[in-house]
Formats: sequence, structure tokens, C-alpha cells
Amino acid sequence: MMISRRYLKIVPVAIAAAALTAACTSGSSDPGGVGRSSTVLTMANGSASIASYPAVAQFVNRFTELESGLSANVVDRWGDFKPDSEQQIVRDVASGKADVGWVGARVFDTLGVSSLQALSAPMLVDSYALQQAVVDSDVSRRMLDGVDKVGVHGLGLLAGGLRKPVSVKRPFLRAADWQGARFGTLKSATQTTAIEALGAKPAEVLAQDRDKAIDSGQLDAFEMSLRGYQFNSLERRAPYVAANVNLWPEMMVLIVNPDRFGKLRDYERARLVQAANETAARSGELSGGDAALLAQECQLGARAHVAAADDLAALRDAFAPVYAKLREDATTRDLIARIEEFKRSTTAEPALTVPAGCTETDPAPVASNAANELLGTWEAASPHPYLFEVTDSVWIQYERRTDGSAEQGWRGTYTINGSTVRLKEIGAGCELEYQFTLQAGELRIKVVRSGPEDNPDCGPHDLAVQRFIYETAPFRKTK
Repeated sequence: MMISRRYLKIVPVAIAAAALTAACTSGSSDPGGVGRSSTVLTMANGSASIASYPAVAQFVNRFTELESGLSANVVDRWGDFKPDSEQQIVRDVASGKADVGWVGARVFDTLGVSSLQALSAPMLVDSYALQQAVVDSDVSRRMLDGVDKVGVHGLGLLAGGLRKPVSVKRPFLRAADWQGARFGTLKSATQTTAIEALGAKPAEVLAQDRDKAIDSGQLDAFEMSLRGYQFNSLERRAPYVAANVNLWPEMMVLIVNPDRFGKLRDYERARLVQAANETAARSGELSGGDAALLAQECQLGARAHVAAADDLAALRDAFAPVYAKLREDATTRDLIARIEEFKRSTTAEPALTVPAGCTETDPAPVASNAANELLGTWEAASPHPYLFEVTDSVWIQYERRTDGSAEQGWRGTYTINGSTVRLKEIGAGCELEYQFTLQAGELRIKVVRSGPEDNPDCGPHDLAVQRFIYETAPFRKTK
């Protein structure tokens, strides 16, 4: 089995497939069996890893640590990054193929559910504080009750990353920037209507399809949170970020199969609800941190720009037809009004400040190691599945899949002193130290250190994994 350091971070909440045979009884209120038997819930996760969605990861961690007798088998890439993957997750939870799952609130208006579409109203929910106000109010339950229509039960509504325009050749700051542009988005009727209102052409592309569209010149821009932007390493492909244009939040809905939920033991069901409620109450805090993310992205080559107040006002004016359409639905009209009330009474977090030097029109490498022999892409001798790429600013580890494609795993900034490489992982803060020798085109690496030891992501187990990746085979440069 291939080992990926990034996936190891969620191993504590993932259970081997054999555990799926665990028995589940219903109606018992006696928690005496907790710790001696485990009910495993298969969780549909449409992303590559729930690590990129801290609120979802916290939900899973919480219900597995509450002495509930519950554990999770988190299945990544549910839907295989197809444009309809979130629709598929909803349908598969409804049919019982998965017990629980999560999707963006945006997708429900493509399934005939209108109770959540106010969350996709453009530039309405534009702060983490406002998201939290919505989550903490009675509005969230009213929104969640609507998903019963498609055969799932809404466990919780979580605040998520604020999604901004990210672009390839120029920042998208004004309404005119959108005219005729091919703009990437996820499946959502409301968000598609908003993109069209600005004169752009929506394109439903995810993951590798999005990257291919950018590389071939078929995609000019897309909407994404800063956390997703960092996780997908898009600084080089699409360097421009409109820092203060918050189109809509990626609010997330935790869903469960109603039959499976009803058959859980009473205390299991209570703990699952408790985990959802506790996570929801912290989700704004867990999903935020945009200022730190933006600073890191600027160091990696992203260029951030701020739209002027007049340009923001013009964008809002251009979205007027979208609001007119949304308000045709009485429930949505009322929910928009409630959110507007929250907005007037909620103090948003400070506006993002673009770090100095991050607004140049042409992105350039932050640091230059052009003379260093390690620059390039290195692949381990077959059948070892790992390879890594060293650019002017980052060291990126990949894992070769069985179909020949490569998936990004570890990524960090680095410094080189003689034959020593020191790396710091972007996001988690894990630090590594390697010693290397290069002879006759063959690179050999010895892993010296993985730390700090008080970081659970950087303990001895991770050191063993790094040694497996780098020390079991020599590397040769492929480009």
C-alpha cells in the first residue's frame, strides 16, 4: 500500500475497511459497551483530504473522541472530482452507499432544495463573523430542514472559506474584468447565475480538469478560498487574487442517511449531534485565518490586489438581477432579509491587508536558487512511487498513482546550506532536515530530522515515513 504523509494526518479518524463489519444495534441507551465495540460510519468526502477543510476534520475528530462508540471510515475523492460529485454524495448518502458526508450548501439548489440558496447570494455573506452569526441562529436549522426533501438529514451547517476570484493573467477587480471570461465554478444554480450576470461564461471544472483548462488557455479565472488555493498549489498557474472580493462563503452541510441515523444507539446518535453542534459553534474560527494564508501565498509567488470601493459597489449593482430572481422564492426572500439583519449587527473581522511587495503585476520567484543542482523534478527508481519537484521557492513531494498520474502531498519552503536541506511545511509547520549527495546524476537523500516533536504531525512515525520515501531508492532528474 502506498504511503502518503498528507493522508497519514487523518489516520486517527480513519478505520480500516475490515472494521465495516462492526455490528450496530438500535434503541439502547446504555453506553456500557462504549470502548468494547465500535459502530463505523462510512463518510463520503469529495475532496482529496479533509485536512483542507478544518471544520469537517474537527467534526470527524470530535465524534470519534466523545466516547460514543462511533468511528469513521473517511473515503476521499468520492465522486472522482466530476462536476456532479457533490450531487452524487447527496444521492449516495440518501441511498445508504455512505452513512454520512458533507457537501457545499451551494449544490442543493441544483437538487430542487431552495432553503440554502440565500448563502450563495453574491457578496451577501462576506465575513467569517457573519457566517458564524448565521450558524448560531435559528436560521441554520430552518435551512437544514429543507434537505429532508432529497432523502438526507441535515446534521449541521458549518462556516467555510470565503471564496474569491483567482485569475491567470490579470486580477479580477472590476465588473468589466469578467466580460467574456471563462470562469470556473462548482455546481450551483445561484452561483452560475451570478457569474453570467457579470458577462462571464461559467465552467464547471474541478481538480485536474481545472488545472488542464488553465494550462491550455481555456480558463481565465475561478472562485476559490485561500485555503483551497494553497492546498492545490495554484500560485504559479493562477497568481492573481482579488483579496477583498468575497463572492460567497463555502458553507458546508453535514448530512446523514436517515435510516442509519435512526438505527444508531441513543447515545451514539446524541454524540453525533453533539459533535456537529460543537463543530458548528467553532467553524468560523476553524475556517478563517485568511490574513496568514494570504501572507504565505504572497511568499510563494501569488499576487494580491484590492478592489476599490466604487468597483465593489459596481459589482453589487451588477448582481441586482440575481437578487431579484432569488427573492421570487418567499423562503429565500425571508432568509436574505434575516442575513441582512445579522450583517447590520455583526462586526466583521478586519479587511485583508495585502503584504508589501505582493502587488507587482508580474509574479516573480521570491527566492532564487537557480544555480542549485537540486532544481528540477526528481523521480525515485521504479517501482518506488515517490517523486519530488524543487522550484525556486518550494519543495513539493508527489506520489505516483497506479494510472501513472502524480498527486501532490508534502509541500514546504526550503533553504540549502552546502549538502543540508532544511524544509518547513506550508500550513502544518512541520520541519525536516535532509542530507544529500549527488554523483553521476544520481541523488541520494538521508533524512536527519522531523519535528518539532511536540507537533503531533511531526512525530517519530512521520520520520519513519519520510525515510521510507527518500532513503529506500535513489532519485534521478527527469526534467
